[in-house]
Amino acid sequence: MNYAVIMAGGLGTRFWPLSRQKNAKQFIRLIDNQSFLEHTIDRISHSIPPSHIWIVGSKAQEAQLRDHAKKISSDHLLLEPCGKNTAPCIAWAAFELSKIDTDAIMIILPSDHMITPTEEFNRTIESAVQIAKSQDTLVTIGITPTHPTSAYGYIETNGASPILSVTAFHEKPNPQTAETYIKKGNFYWNSGIFVWKASVILDQIKTHLPDLYHALHIKSSDEIINTYPSLESISIDYAIMEKSAHITTLIPSTFTWSDIGSWTALDDFLPKDSHHNASETTVISHNSSNNIVHAPDKTVALIGIDNLIIVDTPDALLIIPKSHDQDVKAIMGKLPDSLK
Repeated sequence: MNYAVIMAGGLGTRFWPLSRQKNAKQFIRLIDNQSFLEHTIDRISHSIPPSHIWIVGSKAQEAQLRDHAKKISSDHLLLEPCGKNTAPCIAWAAFELSKIDTDAIMIILPSDHMITPTEEFNRTIESAVQIAKSQDTLVTIGITPTHPTSAYGYIETNGASPILSVTAFHEKPNPQTAETYIKKGNFYWNSGIFVWKASVILDQIKTHLPDLYHALHIKSSDEIINTYPSLESISIDYAIMEKSAHITTLIPSTFTWSDIGSWTALDDFLPKDSHHNASETTVISHNSSNNIVHAPDKTVALIGIDNLIIVDTPDALLIIPKSHDQDVKAIMGKLPDSLK
């Protein structure tokens, strides 16, 4: 059977001040009055019934998880006592699914992406599932780049068919290297969306992360929770995908994708006025353009300002140029604990 595993344990510090430790990015409602996690659940529910959807999240965020995942059985919430990156959470989910279905196909999804249209997304997922069922391969969904950027990892491919063999995974490059990747034409953005048999990914974890494999193998959920703090914190990309490129297949996406990695990414999803100010707030502007405004229940007046991000919350206000949107996380260490 097919199962979706949604990774929902991150913090999303670049969405401060709206995103906080106890109200992380995946729980904030910015688009169509739904949280990113709710969007993700609704999107995959067209292919996978809620009874086959699992979520790996943080024990500290349990209340928010239950509120935003009401369609998902509480037995399908794997609550990490501490964050250990994506390899341990995927390994835990793979072991749990293997207990109930030795032929389980896993669809791994980040909880905080925006994807349209839903129909194209599910068509791509169904193609990936068919490949994973018929072959002992790791399948990833690659995003066709629209511009050079250092914000994403890249996947290098070899071939010209709709289903591509993977040559290598590359970490986030510098701007010059990203430009080179785009010109070559055989590189894709790494979406972080994967499809594989639980048995296949567990074999790869056993090979490349034997300590993790043996720490979780044939353990109850309570035993895993007790073991979790001692696990190595490592990403699935670095630990497995970079070493397993030779057995990885890539399907290029046919949908529009954004990982909503910073406030600027909302430009593509929020309503805009005639001066390209993006907001779900009432904005009155004079000689102002290309701003992003989040200030619920307020009218915001903009005069003579361009290309700014303005985020108002009850206890904090952020004003930052769009060109510095990746720097929001740089102030986290300077904030009092009450604002983190």
